[in-house]
Amino acid sequence: MTSSLAFNFELRKVEEIMPWGTGADRKLHWFGLTDGLYWISTPLGEVLQYTEGALVRYNSDCRYVDYQVARIFEDLQEIMPYALEPVPGDIAQIVSDPDWYAKRAAWFESDESSPELCERWFDTIEWWSQRNLDTLYLKHGPSIQIWRVEDRITIRWDSCEQGESVWTLPKGECSVDAQAFTSSCLAFLLQVLEEMQIRVDYIVQNGWLRQDCVLDIPLLVKEQKDRSDAVQAVKDRRPNTDWNVVREQLCQLARLSG
Repeated sequence: MTSSLAFNFELRKVEEIMPWGTGADRKLHWFGLTDGLYWISTPLGEVLQYTEGALVRYNSDCRYVDYQVARIFEDLQEIMPYALEPVPGDIAQIVSDPDWYAKRAAWFESDESSPELCERWFDTIEWWSQRNLDTLYLKHGPSIQIWRVEDRITIRWDSCEQGESVWTLPKGECSVDAQAFTSSCLAFLLQVLEEMQIRVDYIVQNGWLRQDCVLDIPLLVKEQKDRSDAVQAVKDRRPNTDWNVVREQLCQLARLSG
């Protein structure tokens, strides 16, 4: 167990990565070359770590999420500016309440919901959705919310599992200071870029040696540059949520849904 927050990954060896496509269309690219494992270390333990039972059921020896690291690399860039934007305490108290969210979600799935209210619901929680780290591409992927109140970042995850757990830490909540969160995010993003730069440089110097698929080397070099520029740009992104509008939306939703 760690006392801090860290986003971790391991890249698979290039020769072990499965190509995309079939037949003559088999290829690899920047995204595909990030194939590997990733997980999140928190003060409570490891998030996105499979249980022994899950490994047996899935016939896998990969303890952590086995996917392209580019996916969480992209999603973390998307959520980071929103997660760092302070949320007023009164608003955070409402929507971060699991009971509030569960009640509204249950209502939304009921026969009592109307098109008008459904649209209002999505408008009202849009800002909250921007603070949700996407895991829908994973089987039993946990819902992961990250939000800031004053100088504290709260991270909550819940896989809402039924029966035997897939994850060693299926649900939990912890907090870190905003600077620690920023440092953890940037350390991960820059480390991914660094390891991919080594990979790109080797391919440029030695050529693409695999015979079972093709790779566009000039495009790979360009995308590495674009990805690096995007990480630099994310540092300067500053959302400007109108919290007065959010308050009014929450009040309207409460009135409409009773």
